[in-house]
Amino acid sequence: MYHVLIIEDHSIVAHAAADKIKASPLAPTVEMRATADEALSALRAAPGKWDLILLDLEVPGATGLSLASDISRMGLAARTCVLTASERTDYEAQIAAMGFQGYLLKGGGLPVETLQQDLLRVVAGEKVFRSSGHKPAADAPRLTRRQAECLGLAAGGLTTKQIASELDLHPGTVDRYIHGALLELRCSSRAHAIARAIELGLIAAVRG
Repeated sequence: MYHVLIIEDHSIVAHAAADKIKASPLAPTVEMRATADEALSALRAAPGKWDLILLDLEVPGATGLSLASDISRMGLAARTCVLTASERTDYEAQIAAMGFQGYLLKGGGLPVETLQQDLLRVVAGEKVFRSSGHKPAADAPRLTRRQAECLGLAAGGLTTKQIASELDLHPGTVDRYIHGALLELRCSSRAHAIARAIELGLIAAVRG
């Protein structure tokens, strides 16, 4: 049995996508979740169940690419296709870099028939990226593992010394990693870099 999870808070969009997917020769079963927390609960409960995940980036509880980043860390990127109204080539580039199956646009003047065809291609296992006909930006920001770790801990309110203690690094090394992250993200402050990194899904949003 082919199982599909649709993560979408607009019921009309979710049911329209489900109806088209069910018409596939695979005759998939489809489940829907409307928030980030509901989606993560379903994925954590049965990570191996889902053959395809359709992800709206802007469901309640998600910020920028935060939910996409969570899904990537769960090892489910290759089974996930973003279905969004956000025509951002930087988002698309980051989604492609994380190994997702596709980036499809809903609305925005795109013919309904095109989206329907793209959905069936995704169900068939193809990689499909479509952002207003533009290619993904080749210069999308990328952080090293250490840069992301240091910036992520800074996002949680830790000082340089606390981050150094947490990662068993010298404080000067932590500052160097964070400075490198600021340069890569083209930001002038830690706060700005943290917000930018969360928006791009490079670090996880801190949930209170």
